[in-house]
Amino acid sequence: MGLSPDLLAALEEKGLSEPTEIQATAVHAILTDRSSDFTIASHTGSGKTLAYLLPIIQLIKEGEALQGIVAKAKRPRALVLGPTRELAEQVLGVAKSLSHVAKFRSSLVTGVGGRGKQREMLAKPMDIIVGTPTRVVQHAKEGNVYYGDVEFIVLDEADTMFDQGFLPEVREIIKAVKNKPVPARCLLVSATMTKQVKKLLIEDLPGIRQLETSSLHKGIPGARHGFMAQPSGTDKLTLLMQLVEGEARRGKRMMVFCNTIDSSRAVEHTLNDAGLFTVCYHGDVPLEQRQEAIKLFVAGGKLGAIDVDADVSSQSSSSSSSESVGPPPLLICTDLAARGLDIPGRVDHVVNFDFPRSPIDYLHRSGRTARAGATGKVTSIVGKKDQVLASRIEEALSKGLALDELSSDKKVLPPHMRPKKETLQKRTIENKAAKHSNKGMRGSARSGGVGDGRNVDNRGRPVLTPPKRAKTLKTKKFSSFK
Repeated sequence: MGLSPDLLAALEEKGLSEPTEIQATAVHAILTDRSSDFTIASHTGSGKTLAYLLPIIQLIKEGEALQGIVAKAKRPRALVLGPTRELAEQVLGVAKSLSHVAKFRSSLVTGVGGRGKQREMLAKPMDIIVGTPTRVVQHAKEGNVYYGDVEFIVLDEADTMFDQGFLPEVREIIKAVKNKPVPARCLLVSATMTKQVKKLLIEDLPGIRQLETSSLHKGIPGARHGFMAQPSGTDKLTLLMQLVEGEARRGKRMMVFCNTIDSSRAVEHTLNDAGLFTVCYHGDVPLEQRQEAIKLFVAGGKLGAIDVDADVSSQSSSSSSSESVGPPPLLICTDLAARGLDIPGRVDHVVNFDFPRSPIDYLHRSGRTARAGATGKVTSIVGKKDQVLASRIEEALSKGLALDELSSDKKVLPPHMRPKKETLQKRTIENKAAKHSNKGMRGSARSGGVGDGRNVDNRGRPVLTPPKRAKTLKTKKFSSFK
């Protein structure tokens, strides 16, 4: 792939020897074509962070060796923007794991923490700034960051950024780094190519090269999908208990997704009453507690201790106790935990207590399991209002089709059921021919011919039908049908 010995050594330390599909594609393309912008689109958990960090670091180090470029204060050579502090910290962690071997400097700039400390940090030489768009714009306006030396701008989890309203700030930064004498290259990274992402590409980044994997918008390889219908009058919380209790007590790592915070609280209360250990990850949980929840979920009932074979009956059932040792807690979450978050270790089972509102949400949630070549399971409880979208997702998964254009509207057909362009053209020609033929027949009738659609006797003379009777018959027929 053309990577330097230092980067290869750093990857070896991480236990990585074979690139994923998107890594092999993106690293080679970015190092080979050194002028184009790129989209890097692949399913969640496919290794996109390394797919862009490796070539950026490689080119930064080449600039140092060949042109004598050195790191400067307030003048990063690469900007990596993400929608949340959690994602920014995650990216910074990957960068730090490479930097001690490849020798480059990276800093974190997010909305959490005082700007004073960040100002001091930015006053030191650095190569890469990782941050959220709003805080980067603030520092730029205060003169703490200058875009003049930026060679790369990365929009990580771009679809999530735009969903959360960061598009104005992103466009402001893109305009600044693109209007320099030497424009920066843009790498737009996403697990789904939403309408907002495509609009930005057309309007702000024309000519961008698209790098996509064969699995984009399709079911995650290695994941098994199940759909559990909720019978009328059945309590959904009872169904959930039947679904998760056995696996939770056997130490399986499980995530339960809900659409609202109130739904999350109902699930938490029910599972705790059943003696199951839970932690929560949603918008009403403070950031520090969300981070603690992930640590407990990864490590098991007690930080630093993993004992999934311990008897759960001997453990505390309180979700607030970190003294229990045993199976990992059930992670109850909203879609806040569906995108961008890289949970270390394996997630065995993703459960959709509330069915996702869109196929994109389904893709992001299911991407929490079966990551990096592992296997996993996704099970969804399907209520009456969810049946149309659920059946279409199930069919698309069984046929290996893309999910992104599916709709819950019965009137909107899935892509594979829509008529082909050739068929529509053929129908248009046939309709025009039929209209032309009908006009000819009406003209013939007006000139004394037969065939204008009226009733005629055996001599060709018109026989009139009383209009009132015809109308009454039609009304009766319609009423009977209705």
